[in-house]
Amino acid sequence: MLVKKDMSLTPAEFRNGLPAALRGLDWQVGADDTVTVDDGAVLIRCVVQPPRRLTALLSLPRCLVTLELGGLPEADRAGFLARFDRAFQRGGG
Repeated sequence: MLVKKDMSLTPAEFRNGLPAALRGLDWQVGADDTVTVDDGAVLIRCVVQPPRRLTALLSLPRCLVTLELGGLPEADRAGFLARFDRAFQRGGG
């Protein structure tokens, strides 16, 4: 299963959020910046995209984050994604 997320964050913000998103799991970041979780059960990539322009003066950083969940049991996928999303959730109104 491949999940793609268009996220408004910088690569540094993504890296800073990983410990909360992956707490309690065995994970590492490879030389190509691919995050490997539980010996390849999940692969995560973050690729910088052009900023999202809201007006001529306001733009937001943007990354395409892909999660390959093929090695994760289907029963665990929804919980993993919910925890991942919660770790990167921002306040708002």
